[in-house]
Amino acid sequence: MDNKDKNSRFSFFRNLLNGDGKESNEKGKKVTPKFLLVLLILGIALMFSSNFLSPKKEEVPVFKEKTSQSQDKDVPTFGQKNNDNMSNVEKYEKAYEQELKASLEEIAGVKNVTIKVNLDSSEEKILEKNTVKRSQTTGETDKAGGKRKVEDESLDEKTVIIREGDKETPIVLRTEKPKVRGVLVVAKGVDNIQIKAMVKEAVTRLLDVPAHRVSVSPKNG
Repeated sequence: MDNKDKNSRFSFFRNLLNGDGKESNEKGKKVTPKFLLVLLILGIALMFSSNFLSPKKEEVPVFKEKTSQSQDKDVPTFGQKNNDNMSNVEKYEKAYEQELKASLEEIAGVKNVTIKVNLDSSEEKILEKNTVKRSQTTGETDKAGGKRKVEDESLDEKTVIIREGDKETPIVLRTEKPKVRGVLVVAKGVDNIQIKAMVKEAVTRLLDVPAHRVSVSPKNG
């Protein structure tokens, strides 16, 4: 409803309340308070009905478009692994291969070395433990009067733990390197029996692995 229509209605009711209506004055009739009250109620009802019937403008919220920027990450190609993605065993294998390659290429007559090291497991941490050994001897007598002693032994081990603030940490005595399952050495010059023997001995000593777990082969070309 427009403001003009509302003002005209208010002025109409205001005139009625003030007693300025021409028609009532001409006829000489007095406007009673009860009549005025009825008119007031009707006017209020009309105003409320006009507000409900008038169309309302709906505000449509404007959503902000979020542009998601995709961050490109370096993905390693097949056959290549980042150091972060390598397991502990793979890191040890890589380190052994690099050390062996550098050492074997120092041997006279050995060139173009390729090494593959296969480890059995990851490193092992030896923890400190409190060991309690209990022994109990019981004497028994059978029906024939024979006597015998029965010894019962039990071993109880508990890891020694130290508290650092809110954390509990076991005491590590030492860390043992992974055990080597097998080593393959391919190089030029090992077709010579003496050079091959030197390479094999060097590998067994450096990695503390038995000779039957080391394979040395000549390289083509």
